[in-house]
Amino acid sequence: VAAEIHRLDSQENAKWRQYKAAQVWLEEVFNDKGGESHYITAKVQSTYNTESISTWPLQLQGPAVSADAFDSSPDEVYRSAFGLEPFLADNLVGFAIGRAGPQVDFCALPPSAIMPRFEYEGDDRGELDAALGEMGLVVERVLVEMEDDDGTTLRSSQGMSALVKDPVVDTMIHVVSTNGVTTVNTNAMTVISNKVAHEASGATTSNQGFMSPIGRGSKRSKETVRTTAWACLEVASA
Repeated sequence: VAAEIHRLDSQENAKWRQYKAAQVWLEEVFNDKGGESHYITAKVQSTYNTESISTWPLQLQGPAVSADAFDSSPDEVYRSAFGLEPFLADNLVGFAIGRAGPQVDFCALPPSAIMPRFEYEGDDRGELDAALGEMGLVVERVLVEMEDDDGTTLRSSQGMSALVKDPVVDTMIHVVSTNGVTTVNTNAMTVISNKVAHEASGATTSNQGFMSPIGRGSKRSKETVRTTAWACLEVASA
């Protein structure tokens, strides 16, 4: 946060004001001077204590990722979401979104996109929202075809229930429905994270704070996306 504030270096910049407010709030709420523990505790005051920075009202952000990022003629029925799960992305913020269709979108955001914002931002809101809307990226999309007992393919949220992150394999997620479970395994998030880090390896030091540099020509920068999906459990009606 401090490095980005220094890089922006202008109080006339809406992003600078966002980061400055976030820095003050984080220092107040997570001010752990012990420095030896792997864990920190948030110190949040009662909302009745209006003098505490920790009670600043947070501002809801988004959308950060366009639901029709891959769609040439999106239909509303295919954009309704039924699940959201974090997904491994190393240098980025990764998550999977289950949508009607049915499909699973694997998305990535830069860490700067999750900086806290507050209702006091006023006229800066439009500029910050516009910048946020350009940050999200749909890295991979998996269409999951499921059939009912009559062999009819489900093309809506009917039968879709939830996404479940695999507790052991970081690259795997399970799509749960009333008809069974479909497992999806993809390295898409790792590939895009490595590519972003590779591109950032020639950037200035201030831009490398959240990136792990990869030397040009590195094998990690030339990886290709590999995605597989299979039905691991089917449920028959009684």
